[in-house]
Amino acid sequence: MATRDLLHDNPVLRRSIDVRNPYVDPINLVQIELLARMRAALRHQLQVHGERPVFRVGDLSVDLVRRIVKVADKDVKLSPKEYELLRVLVQHAGKVLTHRFLLGELWDELTDAQYLRVYVRQLRQKIEADPERPHFVLTETGIGYRLRAPE
Repeated sequence: MATRDLLHDNPVLRRSIDVRNPYVDPINLVQIELLARMRAALRHQLQVHGERPVFRVGDLSVDLVRRIVKVADKDVKLSPKEYELLRVLVQHAGKVLTHRFLLGELWDELTDAQYLRVYVRQLRQKIEADPERPHFVLTETGIGYRLRAPE
């Protein structure tokens, strides 16, 4: 079976392959399909193990499976680090997360807490109606941050 036929019959592979390279080694096809199936399995695990696929609090909604963030039904574009910060906050909504915990979750090596403050400020500017008086990402002075839990 030709690579072209495999791609035509398998939309998962079609989305996973670099279209600029028309020559794909059959071994690579197997690897690509395996990776695509692993991604789908991880999304399924997220849903099965109690993670809410869509987190909602007030006007904020975060779709953890599709990586979509909306405020008042408008898409919000986040950088990868801003999204990771929001994802960690969503997974622990309602709990105070220390600076140390968040730094460990977001960076591989020990990083200055000032980086965290910068990303929290950028995140607030994108998801809060008034970033100076946040409604979603709350500061716990001297400890860390907390995402408001859904009621």
